[in-house]
Amino acid sequence: MKVSEILSAYPFEERIPVRLFQKLAKTDRDLIVDAKTGIRITYAELAAKVDALSERLEELGVKPGDRVAWSAPTGPDAI
Repeated sequence: MKVSEILSAYPFEERIPVRLFQKLAKTDRDLIVDAKTGIRITYAELAAKVDALSERLEELGVKPGDRVAWSAPTGPDAI
């Protein structure tokens, strides 16, 4: 499920942060810069990763409303 499909399920007032993210996802602006490692992640890169993860979860049979647990070490890669 793409971000645009998710948006249609929520009233406009509840999706303002998502709208802002969509706008920023069309840019190469940095979202995260890890001073220790130098890793940089842009809004566009994060949006692409979110879409890829969403598609993979759908392939595995996860549906809207299902609960998914995730465990990852802290740091930019966890996002």
